[in-house]
Amino acid sequence: MKKDFKIITRKLAKTYDLREMDFPPLIRDPLDSLVGVILSQNSTDKVTIPIFRFLKSSYSYEELSRLNPSVLEKIIRPCGLAPSKSKRIIKILRKLKQENEKVSLDFLKDYSKEDAFNYLTSLEGIGPKSAAVILSFGFGQPFFPVDTHIYRVLKRIGFAKEKESRIKVQENCEKLIPDSLKHDLHLLLIMHGRKTCKPSNPRCGSCPIFNECNWKFKKKFLTT
Repeated sequence: MKKDFKIITRKLAKTYDLREMDFPPLIRDPLDSLVGVILSQNSTDKVTIPIFRFLKSSYSYEELSRLNPSVLEKIIRPCGLAPSKSKRIIKILRKLKQENEKVSLDFLKDYSKEDAFNYLTSLEGIGPKSAAVILSFGFGQPFFPVDTHIYRVLKRIGFAKEKESRIKVQENCEKLIPDSLKHDLHLLLIMHGRKTCKPSNPRCGSCPIFNECNWKFKKKFLTT
């Protein structure tokens, strides 16, 4: 269903302050975004952020690429799935070193938007959502990653169908949300999903986009 994302963005921006987000690296080194998204898979920011910051303060990416995966595995164990995550991170860093003589993603700046996306999704452990995060926050490209919170909110407000896959929803967002809104709206919807449009007991009574929402159960939660 068509939605006016300018209105939704404006209303959410009046409610949430993006400066409150303690989020793994936003627009900084693209490698920060890559390592951050791998660490965050099936984990939480509360766990991921301190470990990411420890890695950044302890190792350069050149040094990290030379680590034995078992060493990295011990460091990132609290993030979960440490054996696979450690191997994927080091494998990608070594691949970048081998292909470019340095551990960097800067070469993607010369790629088209589509080619950069395809390159990233060719890397083990990097799916469409993770690639969109890296390109959006690492390169400032107009992508719209759809995480669990955004997926839930978009289904409730009626933009996405209940059984529509997250990848399909992300593809639709890429096409229909204006580029100028994508970065802020992505973060605002995450905050909205965390603070108000929760999986259970959503706070519909204080929802800033209540009138834009088509969720059939919203009136049941007006007092929460």
